[in-house]
Amino acid sequence: MIERFHIRSAKTLWILISLPLCAVLILMAEPLLRHNLNTNLGFRGMNDSRIEGELDVRPSDPTWSQSRTFVYAALSVIRRGDPNDANRLVERALTVGTEREREWAALVIATALVRSAKELEIKGQLDQAEAYYRHAVSRAPKNPQTHSALGSFLELYRRDLPGAIAELEAEIQLRQTPLNMLALASRYRYVRRFGDAQNALNWVQRYYPDYTEQVLIESGWLAVDQKDSTGAVHVLESARKRFPQSADVWYTLAVAYGSAGRVDDSLKATDRAIELNPNLTWAYLHMANILIQQNQLDRAESYLTRMLALNIPVDRTRVLGFISLGDVYLRAKRPDLARRAFCEAQSINRWGESAATIEQRITDLKGCN
Repeated sequence: MIERFHIRSAKTLWILISLPLCAVLILMAEPLLRHNLNTNLGFRGMNDSRIEGELDVRPSDPTWSQSRTFVYAALSVIRRGDPNDANRLVERALTVGTEREREWAALVIATALVRSAKELEIKGQLDQAEAYYRHAVSRAPKNPQTHSALGSFLELYRRDLPGAIAELEAEIQLRQTPLNMLALASRYRYVRRFGDAQNALNWVQRYYPDYTEQVLIESGWLAVDQKDSTGAVHVLESARKRFPQSADVWYTLAVAYGSAGRVDDSLKATDRAIELNPNLTWAYLHMANILIQQNQLDRAESYLTRMLALNIPVDRTRVLGFISLGDVYLRAKRPDLARRAFCEAQSINRWGESAATIEQRITDLKGCN
């Protein structure tokens, strides 16, 4: 009896010791197994916890590995730039697992497509970038971020304002915010849908009074575009009194003064905007263009060189800055410097900004080489 008790106790003790040991060994082996799986499937370096953490939807079922395998393989192929193979893998991922897993797969793929499209933008591969954006929208049509990304691309790179408006309206149907309503008002204004623009501003003002500054600025632009310079000045002078430290208010007021023929007031307001925000590139451009019209070429050159020396990311204003600087040098009869400025504008012009003007200037100056 005592011997049987000792044997049973020894077995129990061995089980108690071996279970934690097995658990530790499994935890130690799991990263190695995952590494081998990733290597064999061609998506080495993918970190599923990092990708999952970027998404709002995570599957609760722990047995979703098959769907995940296809998704990660598709991610790897997307990064290598082969959308056709990626599409086949995505189709497989979307046919296995639960509905929640399929939703997760669609979101992961859409997120990866948008990220890859932005990288293609930077490289200047715009056709492939647009294809990726549209593919992302088709994969996750109920995700507002995909519509937002495609709309921004269409506006900046394709000058397709109707298409950009359609994507923004689709985004707003899914998620209405004061910021996207303000953006919608701006786009309506660009295509001269002034009534729709005013309705969007009224909505923001009614439900989000904290955005009064942005509403007043956009209302000023709306008046300027409708050739109502008196109304624009009235709105923006009111905004200046309420928000005297806003560089955007001062800059928009400067534009309104310019449209009303009040050049001196426009210059003073622009200087104030730059004083409040030294990185406000549009203000430098506005000031330089007024000075060019007044043939104050040295002052115009000074403002443009200050703007181009700012340590900010390259954007459309930098292209416009080099174009204006080239015009300054042309007026000053300094063709070599003008050629250099126009060639620099062409080299960084991913947006097609004034492309015909740049090309004509370079042709007139006998090319960049």
